[in-house]
Amino acid sequence: MSIESAYDRAPAQGTATQKPAQLAAVGTTPSGQTERASAELSATLATPELAVAEMAASDIAVTDIAVAEIAVAEIAGADRAVAGAITADTASSEVAGSELAASRIGIGAGAETVGWEGGAKPAPAVRGARTLERAILAARDALLHQQHLNGHWSFELEADCTIPAEYILMMHYLDEIDGALEVKLARYLRAHQARHGGWPLYHDGAFDLSCSVKAYYALKLAGDNPQAPHMQRARQAILQHGGAARSNVFTRITLAMFGQVPWRAVPYIPVEIMLLPRWFPFQLYKVSYWSRTVMVPLLVLCTYRARARNPRAIDIRELFVVPPEHERNYFPARGRLNSLFMLLDRIGRSIDPLIPRRIRQRAVAQAEQWI
Repeated sequence: MSIESAYDRAPAQGTATQKPAQLAAVGTTPSGQTERASAELSATLATPELAVAEMAASDIAVTDIAVAEIAVAEIAGADRAVAGAITADTASSEVAGSELAASRIGIGAGAETVGWEGGAKPAPAVRGARTLERAILAARDALLHQQHLNGHWSFELEADCTIPAEYILMMHYLDEIDGALEVKLARYLRAHQARHGGWPLYHDGAFDLSCSVKAYYALKLAGDNPQAPHMQRARQAILQHGGAARSNVFTRITLAMFGQVPWRAVPYIPVEIMLLPRWFPFQLYKVSYWSRTVMVPLLVLCTYRARARNPRAIDIRELFVVPPEHERNYFPARGRLNSLFMLLDRIGRSIDPLIPRRIRQRAVAQAEQWI
């Protein structure tokens, strides 16, 4: 995984294809001669994209037809220097471009028309259109600025920080640690720690407890000192949100495999679920496809209560408000349905030793085949 990306910058290419004098003429056409100006513009430029401007000629002021034509031409692949060339070539008359046009002519049949001689402020609709155009041009320029010299774009394939954190956890689970890769992943996690001390699920997002627990554990596995400032901030944020015991089920399963919480902290999900018929109320193919890809391996891991090798014997007991072995509230009651599931969970755990070995082996084989 690469955590640092460098992009080549492509210079502006191409030349303007519109004639400034023709566009300036359109800019000075009175609003009452909309149809004639639109026809002249179509004949001069003769591009298919002008059909859009001609169709809008009855409702849009003449100057904005020219602006719309330029925007459409740019989207269709025309030269990115059009707007700059128009402004430079007509600067002496201060006619071209939407900046002046928006203050002279109203946009759309229902928009307020604003006089230009007295220097009056543009109507709200005009100001909104001008802001939108600026945003579009800024977005376009930002993308072109990140284009490589040979014409392509390349960006980092991003995900939330649970992915690099889980990769570090996996290396320690298997005791197959790539030291150089671990350093890069740890650096990435530190760089993406948010101001609130934890880690969000998206850029500049809110604190996410489960993601933060995994990121903290991964950094500690990678060798970060728990007393380092960034680790103290993360630990404080996690404890303020209830500690690791309040993390989601997937995170608690990971912690159970690393011996950080007892297995009663996770739901009872036996691998025999693989054998349930399609008519059963809960069955494998009644959940979403991506859930199945996660659930089937977890059925095997939880059934056999897999244990991570954790060669450095790193723990995160400092992330629990109550010692994990004494915690009795991993599944707080939230209603009747929740209470029913808790009852079924207790029944399942009690009868698990009675499941015939032959049936379990069949379920494991079916899970293996499914994977």
